[in-house]
Amino acid sequence: MVRMVSDHVPSRGAAASARRLIPRAAQELVTRALGRSPVVAIVGPRQCGKTTLARQLVPADSPNYFDLEDPVSLARLDQRLTAL
Repeated sequence: MVRMVSDHVPSRGAAASARRLIPRAAQELVTRALGRSPVVAIVGPRQCGKTTLARQLVPADSPNYFDLEDPVSLARLDQRLTAL
């Protein structure tokens, strides 16, 4: 199980929802998994840091980034041979 934890950093204004990540082994585990396989699924409960972790490793606009809740990403996966 991969677990990401963040602690809330109090701030003012628009940045009030900003969070600072507490370093965890998750990034290293995913990086090693990507060395073994071109596809790695990051799964876990809601708001545990899956998207944050993925975006630390691959930019969201990269053709190698898939968000399975995003209709555009799902449409790209319909073309399986060209998506990967």
